[in-house]
Amino acid sequence: MPEFIQTIYEETFQSVYSDLLRRKLKDRNFDKDDLEGLLNSYYANEGNNWVGQSEIKQIRQAATIAACEAILSTWE
Repeated sequence: MPEFIQTIYEETFQSVYSDLLRRKLKDRNFDKDDLEGLLNSYYANEGNNWVGQSEIKQIRQAATIAACEAILSTWE
C-alpha cells in the first residue's frame, strides 16, 4: 500500500476511533445498539460498490468500519 494511502487510513481510523470513544464515554444516550446500527449502515454503503468511488473514499470507508469494529469489540 502506498505511503499516502496508509497515512489516509491511519488518520481516518484515529479520528473516527477518538470520536466514537469520546461519544461512548460522554453521551449516555449512545449505546451499543446505536454503534451496531451505525456500523451496519457503513457495511451497506461499502457493499453498494458505487461507480466512480475513488480509492481514497474506499480507504476512508475501510478505516471507519475498522474503527467502529474496534470500539464495538471493547464494549462491555
